[in-house]
Amino acid sequence: MTRRIDDTGFGDISIVQDDELFCYGMDAVILAAFAAERIRRKKRKKHRVCDFCTGNGIVPLILSHKLQDAEIVGIEVQKRCFDLAIENIELNDLKDRITILNMNIKEFCRPKFDKVNPLENSFDTITMNPPYTKKGCGIQCDSEYKNIARHELLATLDDFIHGSAVLLKEKGDLFIIHRPQRLGDVILTGNRYSLALKELRLISGKANQEPNLAVFHLIKNGRPELKVLPQMFLREKNGDFSKEALKLYE
Repeated sequence: MTRRIDDTGFGDISIVQDDELFCYGMDAVILAAFAAERIRRKKRKKHRVCDFCTGNGIVPLILSHKLQDAEIVGIEVQKRCFDLAIENIELNDLKDRITILNMNIKEFCRPKFDKVNPLENSFDTITMNPPYTKKGCGIQCDSEYKNIARHELLATLDDFIHGSAVLLKEKGDLFIIHRPQRLGDVILTGNRYSLALKELRLISGKANQEPNLAVFHLIKNGRPELKVLPQMFLREKNGDFSKEALKLYE
């Protein structure tokens, strides 16, 4: 097991990462920054945010830096990742602002009569960086932890979006970062659970490359009006971070 403490680039926030688990990448940074910008526009004094597939806790940590008044909950299914997220919350002295739960999102998709769900209709915003690959597709990893993080083994995109619809308040916001190829799945599944796609932003490594990431912004019971934002690229031709990429860390 190889563990290290990394500087996140967001104030004084540090994060313990374990190479046997799934270490965070730019997709988590993009997701948190995009969601935080939209949340700030609403200028609410109190804002409840839930992060699905929270892993080592990176998205809640970034959100805590960008949104000083937000109450944040992270949900992680893997016990070892959950324990690491708890460690990172304690490392940054954020126990009073961030709560981490160890559970499967599918628990929220059960019929309402199964049991009372105290989190139902309780969040203003949900963020998620779910597994990108459908079960049975793509290259398998040697690590079970990484396989679960990358493949829809324990829950599907349908489960994640269904769970979001249950937990979100009326007109609440859902932010997903995923592969552009899953656009059709996001639209169809969102419609199934009354979540309308409102914004789409494609992201590529460089300006001349095809996008390999997409941010989807859906609203619970929102009107079906889609705004396609300008494509974002992360690096200049010389390999330096683009101005937009650097702005993510502000």
